[in-house]
Amino acid sequence: MSRRRQVTNLKVEHCRQDCCSALSRAVGTYKRTFRFPTVFGNYLDTHTITFEVVDDATSFIHVACPDHVDIAHIDSIVVAVKGLHAPRYSDDTSTVGVYFGPGNPNNAERFLSDGTVTGPRAELHAALAGLKISRQVCTEGGFCSCPKHEDGHECVVRHLIVKTESEYVARGMGGGERDRQPWIWRWRENGWLTINQDPVKNRDLWKALWRELKGLSEMGVRVDWWLVPESDNNEAYCVAGGMPSATELSPDEKHTEWLTDELQRHSGCDHSLDMDPRAAPESCVVLEKKA
Repeated sequence: MSRRRQVTNLKVEHCRQDCCSALSRAVGTYKRTFRFPTVFGNYLDTHTITFEVVDDATSFIHVACPDHVDIAHIDSIVVAVKGLHAPRYSDDTSTVGVYFGPGNPNNAERFLSDGTVTGPRAELHAALAGLKISRQVCTEGGFCSCPKHEDGHECVVRHLIVKTESEYVARGMGGGERDRQPWIWRWRENGWLTINQDPVKNRDLWKALWRELKGLSEMGVRVDWWLVPESDNNEAYCVAGGMPSATELSPDEKHTEWLTDELQRHSGCDHSLDMDPRAAPESCVVLEKKA
């Protein structure tokens, strides 16, 4: 079962400034990316599972306010991403999963079959897909206009937290612990070369991530990167793993441009019931349901 809190009547008032001052910091330039939650003093002693609250009205996951059960930063969105390289079949096919919340129409699965995808590249593709879809959500004015939030509070995304189990992505985009600089800053300033003057591996994807990050920052959205254990990223795994079996894809379909670029929308992880049970953790097929 999901350990995340799901709130039917989420209180939409902002957290008090004295309670969540760290989360209320203004967005800076696109160079300012952070690791979540290490930069937030109020959250350092908080258990991981209490960081997230699901709003039943919108099916988005928000950052919870410290010491509150049903109050969250509704200008925040948590998006979980996962890249799987050749999860169950052909060597040149990988998948990407993007998960915004249970039943959220923005949940997406992407198929990659260009023959160049490795495990690290699959994780970078996942992060890139998460930023692209999040940018679209922000462009459209937030999330669903808060259909059940009767006080008329404006739902505009100002804080995006990308949840990943890939240390490669988290350190590259958000930096290391103790405010260590993200790799991407140094690489860009050094002409996309390493300290040894070698070309940065996967620099095409790192450059694409930088562009998306800059675009979000120009919209007033701050992006943080949250490194979690695999067990806390099961929903994104479900979405990424919910692919057809090898026998369901013709040889031509495995290599078409359509298969590479198509985004298939999903309503949560219910489709994981069709997954190979050997490839899916229990939490993928037994998800917390709405009341």
